[in-house]
Amino acid sequence: MTRRLFDHLPELKREIGDALPIWLGTDFDGTLTHHQDDPATVELPAAMRARLAALAAHPRFAVGLISGRSLVDLMARVALNTLAYSGNHGIEIETPGFRWVDPAAEQLRGALAEFAELAGKFLGDVPGARLENKKLSLSVDYRPCSQSQKNAIVERLDIAVARFPTLRLRHAPLGSEVLPRTGSSKGTAVQMLRSLRPAGPGIYLGDDLTDEDAFRAMPHDITIHVGERETAARFRVESADRVAEFFDWLIRL
Repeated sequence: MTRRLFDHLPELKREIGDALPIWLGTDFDGTLTHHQDDPATVELPAAMRARLAALAAHPRFAVGLISGRSLVDLMARVALNTLAYSGNHGIEIETPGFRWVDPAAEQLRGALAEFAELAGKFLGDVPGARLENKKLSLSVDYRPCSQSQKNAIVERLDIAVARFPTLRLRHAPLGSEVLPRTGSSKGTAVQMLRSLRPAGPGIYLGDDLTDEDAFRAMPHDITIHVGERETAARFRVESADRVAEFFDWLIRL
């Protein structure tokens, strides 16, 4: 059963103990920042950037960000060269001195481009719907749309993706992701980033359905869902504001 994080801080303190270092992973949208109607307008608050920088500079922590955004987009918005990054839901990874892109996903760029062209045609007549081609995955954002419009978009996407056996869809309340059928996920990104910098206990925070892959990859670690839906995470907090409080607690620790 998922428990309220701030009711169990003494337990977490005992679990973390004197471990050195601790691997800290986090999603971006909805976790470090609040969701916006237009994802392009999302900015990392200066205070949150300062918290990430402080944690990354501390010898007890190794910090990684894992997002559905493209790697270039994510790194530009965070703008800290001391962190490890993974974009496109684990398909691409970059740390100081290391760069990796899933080769199977690279081979499916053409299929994603073809799907983007097809989806763009039927999304063009839906006000508020946005298609973002991140080259290694696609995002269809429909949060400003009515529920009937969202239902119609999901139905059209399901029909369209059936023509592309190398692609798959993941639907969420705020939008859908079109992903290449490879082994990469936020869970595999967690495993790779932790292997690159071996650490003790792990902590991971996220709000998206794709973060469930990361939670399941860390069954014995501290996993934290941001929000109220059903989740595989051990703990939950209500919002990005509470994530900021938790990071302050870690810094004091």
